[in-house]
This record gives sequence, structure tokens and C-alpha cells, in this order.
Amino acid sequence: MNEILQSFCRLFWLSLAMAVASGTLLFIVTRRRNLWLRYNAAEAAFWIRLGVSKKISGASRRFSESRAYVYFLWIVIILWLLLSLLCGKSYLYFQHRLPTKKPPEAESFYDAGANQNKAGNYAEAITNFTKAIEIYSNYAEAYSFRARAKYNLQDNNGAINDANKAIELNPDYEPAYNVRGFSRFALNDYADSITDFNESIYLY
Repeated sequence: MNEILQSFCRLFWLSLAMAVASGTLLFIVTRRRNLWLRYNAAEAAFWIRLGVSKKISGASRRFSESRAYVYFLWIVIILWLLLSLLCGKSYLYFQHRLPTKKPPEAESFYDAGANQNKAGNYAEAITNFTKAIEIYSNYAEAYSFRARAKYNLQDNNGAINDANKAIELNPDYEPAYNVRGFSRFALNDYADSITDFNESIYLY
């Protein structure tokens, strides 16, 4: 579900940016007419130099200088805004349907993983944390402590990936920065590990 939210968020900002870009072009076409005409003339000459026929280049230039082009830009702007609105509404729709409380079964697997982590049974802990995540995909704590178990098994890259996911879900979750810092340190990535440790200290 979190991936769906990210997709709608990206599409929302992309369509909004395209609407702004199209609106800027419309402003130039209608309010900076001389600038637009000079640009069209230069573009037509450029295409002719590239081997495009004068007929095609001229037709393109006439269209971009016509009133129909203005209407076309208005349609494009409206379509981008509608897409932006649709993505925004879809984002809110799915966001409000994300589970706000961890299912008891997920918490049960998480607790079992935490106990196994403390006992040093890291492989079993990873199995239980994975089951908790399968039930509740936004379980930041499960990602973080699965990262801890992977770090203890010297799977530093796997630990970093899980810590990244935990931080994505909860940017203020201190243990995720801590385990990512240790994992990066183990990979000799000292500069980034210092950054993580500083963030961990700040949030602790």
C-alpha cells in the first residue's frame, strides 16, 4: 500500500509541474508574442537545417502561431490539472485506508522476533519479523529490528535496506538510524555512519 501512495504522490507533483510548465508557455505565447514569434522563426530554421522539409516546418510554425495552439495549450493545462486532482484525491483515499493500528497477529510475530533477537537467535528473529511485515507492511519497528538481526548476522547491506525502509515509514525512529550507522561503519562508510549516529543521538 505504501508503494501505491508513493506512486500517486509522484504523479501528483509531476502533473502539477507539467501544468505549471504549460501555463508558463501559454503566458509566453499570449503575453510575450514577439519573443514567441522570434523563437518559432529560429526553430523553423533549425529544423530546415536538419533536413526537414520547408512545408512541414512551415505547417508546424503556422500551427504554433495560431489561435488553435492557444486553445490546445488550455486543453493541455486542464488535463494536467485534472490528473493532478485525481492523483491527489486517490492519495488521500488510500492514505485514509491504511491500517492505523497494527494487527494483533503482526504484533505477536514482532514480539516473538524481539525475544529471539535478545536470545541471539537472529535467523529465527528475521523469520518472525518478516511474517509481521507481511501482515502489516508499514511496521517500521519490525523493519528496524529485522535490520538489527541482519547486522548481527553480518548482512550489512540487508540491514541498511531494512533501516532505510524503517526511516521512510517513520523518519523519527531512532533505532533505525542507530543500526544503519553500525552497518555503514562495518562497510567502512564512515562519513554516512557518523551522520546516522548524529541523528540517532539527536532523536534519543
